[in-house]
Amino acid sequence: MGSLGCICSVLLSIGIIAVLSNHFVYFYEISRPYIQYPILLVIIFMIFSEKKLKKILSAALILLLSGFLGILTLSSSLVSQQNSMFPLLSGFFGLSTLVISIKEKSAIPKQQEDDKMGISCLSFLKSVLLGSFAGIFVGFLPAIGVSQAATMVQLLGRMGESRNFLVTLSSINTANEVFSLSSLYLVGNPRSGSSVAIGRILPNIELKEILMLIGSICLSTTIACLATLYLGKKIPKFLIKVNYTYLSLVVLIFMCGMIFILTGVYGILIAFTSASIGILCANLGVRRSNCMGCLLVPSLLFFSGLSPFVLSALRL
Repeated sequence: MGSLGCICSVLLSIGIIAVLSNHFVYFYEISRPYIQYPILLVIIFMIFSEKKLKKILSAALILLLSGFLGILTLSSSLVSQQNSMFPLLSGFFGLSTLVISIKEKSAIPKQQEDDKMGISCLSFLKSVLLGSFAGIFVGFLPAIGVSQAATMVQLLGRMGESRNFLVTLSSINTANEVFSLSSLYLVGNPRSGSSVAIGRILPNIELKEILMLIGSICLSTTIACLATLYLGKKIPKFLIKVNYTYLSLVVLIFMCGMIFILTGVYGILIAFTSASIGILCANLGVRRSNCMGCLLVPSLLFFSGLSPFVLSALRL
């Protein structure tokens, strides 16, 4: 399901970018002075998308805690700025999940093969369309990730069914990556880690090189989808035989080792702190995407011009 959505999203997003490329440049230029307002709206939406008052307050708490930790980490010289995101995000989304899995002795349930699509063609096309536009849209906004976009599309588009969500998520990821590479040529600003790396290799990128990269995306998407369809039936039969608790422990030790090697003792401290917030988020029963406040809050302060005042108050 996700593989088919990925292929459709590649074709759709390439078409959208090709038709609206000139408008993207104009929109990018006029939106820069006001970028803090969409970021603020996303933060408000993430908080109030929770149903109950207790969870709304819990989501606000997680956003504030992760935002405060993000400010400290990104503004501190204790950890290299080049690697500062590694312990921060690893703790929020990696270590915390592994610790919970080990504590609860999680196991992979037996998988059942289902070759049926499970959703209507109209619902599938709606998921691809909304996901593709959302993936391109978040490409304009700093600190807005795929998880926030997926949450907004799921709630606004009223797509609570799991298969719809899978199609939407794969479409957002794919469209965002296509736009990230295209933005190197359109606005000269990389929007993802891969586009940053390509920008360093090809500092003066031209249209023909972008077309080659888009061609490679189409090729790799096709190969990945075929591999997913094949391996998706083989790997689950192997995974259910693996001791999931032991595997989680091995991965946890490996991640802590990598964090220590790349960022030292202070990196470990950041990772453990962010992992604690991630575990708190799970215990409070709110979305883990609220932990992206570690990027949203610093970005909001930066684009609103409040960073110097906040950093001065914190003496950073």
